[in-house]
Amino acid sequence: MAHETQRAFKIFVNTREKTVEAEALSFDDVAKLAFGNVPSGDGVLITVLYHHADQHPADGALLSGQTVKIKNNTSFDVTQTNRS
Repeated sequence: MAHETQRAFKIFVNTREKTVEAEALSFDDVAKLAFGNVPSGDGVLITVLYHHADQHPADGALLSGQTVKIKNNTSFDVTQTNRS
């Protein structure tokens, strides 16, 4: 009988260590890990860059609606800017 084991991944979001059990994270998932309550509204722009992902390319930008496959030590840089 086959059974699935749930694996936890150690990742970094804005240099803070996080543990997640998903093999892939969406733009929204990463933003929630970074900010808790995701900032929104007119003029709010969130940028997500990833490094050491379990895919090709291993480094890049994650756009709204996209996902990235992760592994241990995948890191994310998440920034918020406000257009004035």
